[in-house]
Amino acid sequence: MSDDPERKMRDIQEQIDNPETVEQWEQTIPLRVKQLALSKVLVNIHGRDGLVAVVAHTDLGECYLKAKYLDQAIEHLTTALTLNGTLFSTVAGTKPYHAHVLKLLGQCYLETDSASEAVTLLEKALKLNVLLKGEEDISNAEIHLALSEACVKLENWDGSLSHLTAAWELKEAAFGMRHKETADVMAKMAFVNAKKEMFDQAIDLLKRSLGVYKALEDCQDLCAHTAVTLSEWHEQKQDIISAIEALREAEDIYKSAYGVSDKRTIRVKRDIALLQLQRGDYDDALWELKEVEELEKDVFGPTSTHVAKTLKAVGTVYIIQQKYEEAVGCLEQALSICKEQNNKTLGKDVKKKLDLAKNQAGL
Repeated sequence: MSDDPERKMRDIQEQIDNPETVEQWEQTIPLRVKQLALSKVLVNIHGRDGLVAVVAHTDLGECYLKAKYLDQAIEHLTTALTLNGTLFSTVAGTKPYHAHVLKLLGQCYLETDSASEAVTLLEKALKLNVLLKGEEDISNAEIHLALSEACVKLENWDGSLSHLTAAWELKEAAFGMRHKETADVMAKMAFVNAKKEMFDQAIDLLKRSLGVYKALEDCQDLCAHTAVTLSEWHEQKQDIISAIEALREAEDIYKSAYGVSDKRTIRVKRDIALLQLQRGDYDDALWELKEVEELEKDVFGPTSTHVAKTLKAVGTVYIIQQKYEEAVGCLEQALSICKEQNNKTLGKDVKKKLDLAKNQAGL
């Protein structure tokens, strides 16, 4: 590597490959530390302007933020903010960068559950960004999203929706309605509406997001998770038929992506059966649970706790249908598994139902 510090900075930058996960951000920290050291050489020895050090502190602070080292992140971002403030009158480009640092610092305080402090910083970031770039600049969207998150933590639902609406308008203008980033904002709006118990609005928004996700590649898990959430909200409205339909959609997605014997598919089938029970569709629930039982035996083993729980559910349906001898058979199998697994809590519940079934059957 060249002895030229600027060349070394560029070489290090080339090694940093768009980190996404916490682990990737953590692996980037040593490289950013080296860049910060080189920036100090450039400023203090080679006479470069202080913005070089501001950027290095900010980049390192962002790494610490994304890797969840929040104290270190706040330290470096605060240093960057203070240093950048001293350069306003002498170095071009410092004011727009100030908004960026304020946004990151606000996100740090969000992570530390200091939502009020986060709002103060993020509002300053937004005000400065709008002043310098205008209200319609796409960079405002991320600040609005952070402010929305802060409002959620403060349970200011209307404030959150206001910022989400602003972010959605910016994303739609920049990317269009059928883009994932636009759909993600709609999904956030849906969740805030659900917090307000405005489930009709929440469901409508989330359905629109799901429609976008379905058209994208490699979004099976997101689509299925979204369908499951829709089911939960339909259930909150006591619309069990729609809740079951949403879970069927999730089941189809998981089945297509991973197969019928996948744990995710099985879990959704079990949830469908429980909703059928809630609706009083006992025959349908029984059929679904027996299918779940067979799948669980193959995937988890015939003496797994999963199978015991399903046998307990089947036994419960038989009790409701007054088929007490069938209930006894299922519950005895479930109790035997509980004893083998030493699951005393589940075993106690199964034993109670078994005693009831035996009593009704005259055994």
